[in-house]
Amino acid sequence: MPECAERDPLTQSFVVLSDDSERAFEQVFAYELAPDEADGATGQWLLVAPGKSLPAQYSGRLSPAGKAPPKSRPPPPPSSKGASKGGKAPPPAPPRGKGKPPSLGAPSKAVHSGPPAKPPFGRKLHWKAIPAEKIPSTIFAQLTSVESKVIDIKAMEQWFAQPEKKAPQCPKAPSGPSGDEDKGQSGICILDGKRTQNITIMLRQVTSRIAMPELLRAIQDMEITHQALTSDLVDHLSSQVLPALEQTDLADYNGSLDNLRPLERDLVPLLQVHRLRMRLKLFQVALSVDWQFAALRERITNLRVAAEEVQKSKSLRLLLSTTLRIGNFLNCGVVEEQSAPQAVVGGFTVESLLKLRDFKTGGLRCEFSALHGVIMHLADDPNFIGGLKSELGAVTEASREDMEALAKAISAFQATAETVAVEVEDYGEQYGGGCGPLKALAEKAQSLSTQLSADYEQALEAGSKCLEFFAEDVSQTKNLESNLGRFLQTVDRVVATTAECWQEVMQMKAAERRKAARAKGAAAPLSGMVGGPVSARRRSAA
Repeated sequence: MPECAERDPLTQSFVVLSDDSERAFEQVFAYELAPDEADGATGQWLLVAPGKSLPAQYSGRLSPAGKAPPKSRPPPPPSSKGASKGGKAPPPAPPRGKGKPPSLGAPSKAVHSGPPAKPPFGRKLHWKAIPAEKIPSTIFAQLTSVESKVIDIKAMEQWFAQPEKKAPQCPKAPSGPSGDEDKGQSGICILDGKRTQNITIMLRQVTSRIAMPELLRAIQDMEITHQALTSDLVDHLSSQVLPALEQTDLADYNGSLDNLRPLERDLVPLLQVHRLRMRLKLFQVALSVDWQFAALRERITNLRVAAEEVQKSKSLRLLLSTTLRIGNFLNCGVVEEQSAPQAVVGGFTVESLLKLRDFKTGGLRCEFSALHGVIMHLADDPNFIGGLKSELGAVTEASREDMEALAKAISAFQATAETVAVEVEDYGEQYGGGCGPLKALAEKAQSLSTQLSADYEQALEAGSKCLEFFAEDVSQTKNLESNLGRFLQTVDRVVATTAECWQEVMQMKAAERRKAARAKGAAAPLSGMVGGPVSARRRSAA
């Protein structure tokens, strides 16, 4: 092991050479630096690992300069791994100086006393450093000071120094009637910076359609027909903007509006409007009452029409009468009911039509069911299935109706109309100029609610008659809606099952016609074929 630090002529730095590559990471020299007259630093140590470059500025401070510690100093204890392959002794121990040798972490850099240096601009550059043992074989080992630029510290400070944080220019407004003594350049700030930013973002959706002063006037005068106040905009005000504003102190400000910033100057009067939340709710009612009424009335009308269609359908009656005859024949073997009055059935529920598909005897046609037999008797009329579907056109849509949800929606509409009426009666005087539009809204909502209730009663009455007409249970009035819903679903399934079976019967009939045509075509030409058996016998007889 060499005991000297040679100067590298290219980098002008000291390099500790090592011929023991296997122990390159274990052999570390510690050099005590001589006192520096400039800074008076003493007791400092410099760690040197084999193959590591030393900064040139420490070349004059090695003790002695450029050489390893004196041999007179005691060597370090022998390594547990034994001597190296060359048989040389381990490196000498560092000398005892005024300070203690530092830990063996980052041996290629000088270790200074005191806390680690902080980044000059408060942030570190996160780069991926090349391991120190790989530096000698890279381009960085060949760089010289001439190839690098001198750092302009003043320019770096101008570019990267962070500006000093300044206190807000406008303090929070006091609770007193005036705030002139705290008025800043732009006015009194009631909202802090973060909340101001959030509210400003929320208001962009509003101010892009209507100016804040115009919005305030429309809400105060209850201009429910204002074109800018759409349903989604009012919903945004109610669900997003208003809850955020209610968490501030804007509503408590009682000073002059001229002392406020433009943002607070627009928001304070809005929050001080009497019954603001209820006003926004009434705007939502006014904007939605027409289409809600139309949607509910359409559902109710479809329900009533479906109940009437089931009672009036001629194709359904034909299907029921044919099924009754075939069912009595399958059960009793009778064609006419008068021949065995004690055994035949006079009627059955509509749900029984679905069970015809399950009746199979396993005869020549294993897939043939009782419903197929009914359709075979009705197939002579090709317009039967089309007539059944058209006569029960409203049943499919009505069968998908959630009767419980429909009843709740109608009740909610009636409750809304009642809420508007109560608001006019109890707080109408607080609306000022908006009381007139509010009264008109209450009258309209009440009229639509009354009409909706009447339509629903007619639909339920038609449904009750339909259930009675088909011998369904109507004893429990409170379950009338659910019973009617289940009945319409059953009728819709009957139509779908009948149409499916009709298609199968038509396919069977078409297959039979093709088979008969092939059989007839194969037998008919035998007697008239030229050169056939008959012609041959005639020629031989002649």
